[in-house]
Amino acid sequence: MVTTIFVLSVLALGAASSYFGWFKFLDNKKVKPKNSPETQKRTYKNKPFKYEIDIWLYFVNVIACNFIILLSLGIAMPWAICKYGRFHASKSSIDGKSLVFNGNPKELLPYWLSMLLLTILTFGIYAILAGPKLIKWYWENFDFKE
Repeated sequence: MVTTIFVLSVLALGAASSYFGWFKFLDNKKVKPKNSPETQKRTYKNKPFKYEIDIWLYFVNVIACNFIILLSLGIAMPWAICKYGRFHASKSSIDGKSLVFNGNPKELLPYWLSMLLLTILTFGIYAILAGPKLIKWYWENFDFKE
């Protein structure tokens, strides 16, 4: 018991020290210049990427998506995925161009139901194969607003 508490305390101290920057005097690295790549704005293919989000709206969106999923026992997951994608696209821009999510939940529904059924029949093994396909569909449906 004492050993467990000690290990957890050491891990917590390590996490806190890295987060708050304690023990910086032990770091022998030089301070990075202001124009270094680490201090510049985030870019995507050398174009500025902007993601402006209000944490309250994000929280409400996540709660709404999870509520949709729970009420339907997972059947309405395509609608939740599309709602989530539209939310993130509306808050993002690359090189000053806004993003839009073009995904249609009706297009995803047959794939989602087959994936759900095969995952249940294979005791979760098919989820390993289906996950990347779902992520690919998600990212293929982002486009620039015209």
